[in-house]
Amino acid sequence: MAILASYGFRTLPGGFSRHVAISLEARDRLQRMGYRAGVLRQVMGEEPGTLTTVIQFENAKSWAEATAKINTDKDWMAWYATAADAGVAEQTVSEMYSDIDPNFALAPYGAMKVFRNTQWRPLPGKAAGLMENITASLSHIKRHGGSPRILNCIEGAYPMTLGVSVGFESLSAAGAHFDALNADAAFQSYWTGVMANPTAQLVRTMTAELLD
Repeated sequence: MAILASYGFRTLPGGFSRHVAISLEARDRLQRMGYRAGVLRQVMGEEPGTLTTVIQFENAKSWAEATAKINTDKDWMAWYATAADAGVAEQTVSEMYSDIDPNFALAPYGAMKVFRNTQWRPLPGKAAGLMENITASLSHIKRHGGSPRILNCIEGAYPMTLGVSVGFESLSAAGAHFDALNADAAFQSYWTGVMANPTAQLVRTMTAELLD
């Protein structure tokens, strides 16, 4: 059960360049400590101006052990205190997700630079139907160049929801994917069926790019 930990910070007025620098330094420090960490900048969605540090773990035990190690690392804690005191951002997100597919394999770091994320809360008694609808969407997503990942939100703002994260090599590739889906009669037929018998409420949608 792979784990994705997500920590989002909204930039405060006048603090963008400093916020970016701090976020990238945090990523570099975490990578030097041996963790697969990256920074996402939201380009569209409900939380504009947010930079999100995401860290991948093999399982929940690995997440717990890493969190304990990071939070007791003197160099990290000293740096983090200075970064927090800079006053350029406020934390808005702290979430944990697990992969639905136990065999999901991550692409090499940096291969996917843009992610289109949607998060769905099942209607009462409709969780199985939601999972069926998401599973049925995968062939359409893959046919038009998207790399999907299905995640269960364990903790955060929307616990017990299902997320679909679709990765792309670039923002232009993501745009081409959306256009292709909109023009695909098979996908439109699938989507019409989903909307005719809803199984979930959409609670979050965003597109974010990986910062270099």
